Amino acid sequence: MPSSNTETAVVLLSGGLDSATALAIARARGLRCHALSVDYGQRQPADPDPPRAPPPPPRPLSHPLAPPAPPAPRRPPPPRTPPHRPTDP
Repeated sequence: MPSSNTETAVVLLSGGLDSATALAIARARGLRCHALSVDYGQRQPADPDPPRAPPPPPRPLSHPLAPPAPPAPRRPPPPRTPPHRPTDP
C-alpha cells in the first residue's frame, strides 16, 4: 500500500527480473527511486527468439549509467632478498 513517504532509495538495476521487482517494491512503498546500472563490459549474445516484452516497470526519477572503473594500477614487485646462507663457525 503506497504511502506519502519522502524517503529516497537508489536501486541497482541489472536488467533482470529481481532488480526490476526491487524497484517495483520500493515504488509501491512510496519511496522516491533513483536507479543505477553499471556497465562492466559484459556482453551476451542476442536471443534468437526473444519473448514478447512485458509491460514496462515503474519509472525511477533518474537512471544514470556508471562507466566501467579504470583498471587498478599495477604494483611493482617487492624487492628480492638474497637467499639465506649459513655461515661457518
